[in-house]
Amino acid sequence: MIDDNAPLLVFGGPYSNLQATIAMRVEAERLGIPACNVVCTGDVVAYAAAPEQTVQLIRDWGIAVVAGNCE
Repeated sequence: MIDDNAPLLVFGGPYSNLQATIAMRVEAERLGIPACNVVCTGDVVAYAAAPEQTVQLIRDWGIAVVAGNCE
């Protein structure tokens, strides 16, 4: 359930870029944005070097994910 008192973070296109996805999570935590207020608009895998690790990070983070055209 979304926390109405916290900002909403929407991002897309991690494209298997583990370092960028980690940076996004760190920034969300720095800003106090809870996982329930984070939405990834898809394209989690493709192109970059760490598809499995990026998927695992997204799963562990517990955020909502909308399927992109790469899924």
